[in-house]
Amino acid sequence: AYWSAKANIHTRFENLPEHPEFLHYSLPGSDLSGMFIAFNGTVIKAGTNKTQERAKMFKCKKCKAMFEIAVDDALKDPEYACVGTQFEMITDPNYQEIRVQEQVGRLEIGTMPKAITVILKNDLVNKVKVGDNVSAIGTLIRKWKVTKPNEPCVLDLVFVGNNIIQTNEKTSILSISDNIKKEFKLFWESRRENELLGRNFIVQQFCPNIFGRFQVKLAVLLLLLGGNSKNGTNGTKTRGEPHVLLLGDPSTAKSQFLKAAALLSPRSILTTGTGTSTAGLTVSAVRESGSWSLEAGALVLADRGICCIDEFGCVSTSDRMAIHEAMEQQTLSIAKAGIVCKLNTRCSILAATNPKGNFDTKESLASNSSLSSPLLSRFDLILLLIDRKDKDLDSCIADCILRDEKSETENEWSLEKLKMFINFAKNEFAPELTENASNIITAYYQLQRSQEDAASGRTTMRLLESMIRLTQAHAKLLFHEKAEIFDAVSVVLLFESAMHNGMIFGNTSFLIDSLFQENPNDEYQAMGTSPFLCLLRIHSIGITQSRLFILSISNYLINPSLLASLPEQ
Repeated sequence: AYWSAKANIHTRFENLPEHPEFLHYSLPGSDLSGMFIAFNGTVIKAGTNKTQERAKMFKCKKCKAMFEIAVDDALKDPEYACVGTQFEMITDPNYQEIRVQEQVGRLEIGTMPKAITVILKNDLVNKVKVGDNVSAIGTLIRKWKVTKPNEPCVLDLVFVGNNIIQTNEKTSILSISDNIKKEFKLFWESRRENELLGRNFIVQQFCPNIFGRFQVKLAVLLLLLGGNSKNGTNGTKTRGEPHVLLLGDPSTAKSQFLKAAALLSPRSILTTGTGTSTAGLTVSAVRESGSWSLEAGALVLADRGICCIDEFGCVSTSDRMAIHEAMEQQTLSIAKAGIVCKLNTRCSILAATNPKGNFDTKESLASNSSLSSPLLSRFDLILLLIDRKDKDLDSCIADCILRDEKSETENEWSLEKLKMFINFAKNEFAPELTENASNIITAYYQLQRSQEDAASGRTTMRLLESMIRLTQAHAKLLFHEKAEIFDAVSVVLLFESAMHNGMIFGNTSFLIDSLFQENPNDEYQAMGTSPFLCLLRIHSIGITQSRLFILSISNYLINPSLLASLPEQ
């Protein structure tokens, strides 16, 4: 029997063999012209849906006869003349051009990513959008440019798509062997009796060339791990990606933290606020050949990854307001040049900026940073990196730099191994809070809300959501199936270090500059009495909440016998 495909059925290929002849991780060159290949990239520009003319009607001026000429877009002429006697009308297919860029995560820092135009037809039109990671399958061809007299003939490389597949989920997950996964699990199984030492070992592997700054390193690792995203039944969504702002003096290693974080994420964008516009951060509408198209900015390209913005204070006020929706709702609503759509910005933001002059602890964060309270409230953590004059600390830092000293721990992990550990923990675990952990977070949140001099823009409902996210991230770091008391306590201490007027410890400068302790358990026991003596003076949240807070963390910070000093309510 004779079989033929219907006119509107299109054959699409998927999963080409992972062989260098077929699958390419960088953009193909002219040597592959005419070959059927596949490559991976990120959509940075998407044109509007057009109709491609496949046939044209002509009319004879003399006899007025009309006839149709089909557009010849074949790659080569047929080898024989057509002998057919029956013909059919050619329909005009849907047509779209997109620009696909090499994946930035596969390039070295400083390398300019290349981009290529991909032609999509029929059912492939509008299948992907700006910011998507894709796998394009098709044929590479040469296309003539429109030239003028006395100009050289230049050819463009164009990719005619047979199929295009969205790979956003796959891109955010690294390929990790079973042996490596088993090694990570054994690491924590052997350290369950002393999780503090195990956690500090991992934190110490991050930026080992930077002396101290334990809390900052822990905060950045928790940002990379993230919490659990939740989709409500009524269409609402709670983000799981935290945002962190590093506010500090020059020469406090802020940029180094940003670069290191970008290297540890499978999908990351590193940019600077100097000269950055709204379009550069979000999305821009570009007019080309009489039609409009959308071109992705940094936040869209970092979808399901991390966006690191250095010199964040240099971004103009109007431009910073444009990212409010991107930070909280994790979408960008676009209404430009007749194009109305929403793009995803499901990424964590790690920003760094200098204070406005010398940091004044008597002023609010908004006054010190020149950032508005609504924007500050969207950051889960704001860490202050103040260049204090400390003779002992300065001596240690100088000694570290002169000796080019790195971490002195045994079996130091490579950057690639730490990257695999973070990716495995992020995607393998989805811990929920236990009742005791929830009680700790609730008590600390009420403590912050009860203070009359609470930081403006910080003690909102977003503070509670931030603590939940970071507690879940800390549980992922320790491979906990559920977020336990220790996870909540660690996040409380982290928030104390982020508050320049800590509610429990008061002056928290010693926390943000803290070093790696050889015996962290002794350190926790030593600071145990301070938070509870402070809690005894808090009456606005009630004795019951105070007892609940103390009871929950007594096993980790203090002798339980102090509970006897609390009166019953």
